[in-house]
Amino acid sequence: MNRTLKTFIVPVVTLIIGLVAGAALGQRQGWGMGKKFLEQSAAGTLNINVAVADAIRRGDTQRALKLLDSMIASARANAVAAR
Repeated sequence: MNRTLKTFIVPVVTLIIGLVAGAALGQRQGWGMGKKFLEQSAAGTLNINVAVADAIRRGDTQRALKLLDSMIASARANAVAAR
């Protein structure tokens, strides 16, 4: 009985420990990647918004509208792709 227990219990416990450790590592890695993507997205959006504000202050409304139109088109394309 003791040998049978060791034969089946040890591999099962090892498997469970490996699954838990792998899930924890994967979740940590996923959070890190998600955070990096959000930071890059925020930086890119900020740069575009600064460019729009700069164009408006300089009186270049055509450029500002062109930048805003590209942002709207991008947002629409992302919304359609998400469906």
